[in-house]
Amino acid sequence: VSNPYTATAIGFCVAENQLKVTDNVTTLFPIDLPATVSPYLAELQIRDLLTMSVGHNVDPTGKIRTQDGSWEKMFLALPIEHKPGTKFVYNSLATYMLSAIVQKVTGEKVIDYLYPRLFRPLGIVGAKWEVSPTGINTGGWGLYIKTEDMAKMGQFMLQKGKWNGNQL
Repeated sequence: VSNPYTATAIGFCVAENQLKVTDNVTTLFPIDLPATVSPYLAELQIRDLLTMSVGHNVDPTGKIRTQDGSWEKMFLALPIEHKPGTKFVYNSLATYMLSAIVQKVTGEKVIDYLYPRLFRPLGIVGAKWEVSPTGINTGGWGLYIKTEDMAKMGQFMLQKGKWNGNQL
């Protein structure tokens, strides 16, 4: 349930010219990079996170989400075994990284960034979202939202981003 909301936040950032899906992830997290940046990590783009085609062999989420500290730093330190964009592995931590990117470029948590752009126009109230140890919405999980609000999101998607005749 959480992934489409995080991806929509990325879409709003693109529409507002705050980033491009072709931006390299490493440029957004210079202080979180490992001492040696592998060629595949250097190639990793936002679109690879969106499509869960980071290049990992297995989903690293379970291993990292139980750790204290910077999940961004831990994610960037993971080996990328395949060229980004070539191998799909369901990867909730990739969506977490999208949430971290939204917070990095907007200065707001995803939930706060989405309220005026999506939640308020759709009439979604009372949403809550878990955060990482560093205060970033988890992105790929932990969104608490009503069933009817999930249906509104589905209808919003079917309407290609329009709500009540307005393009959001």
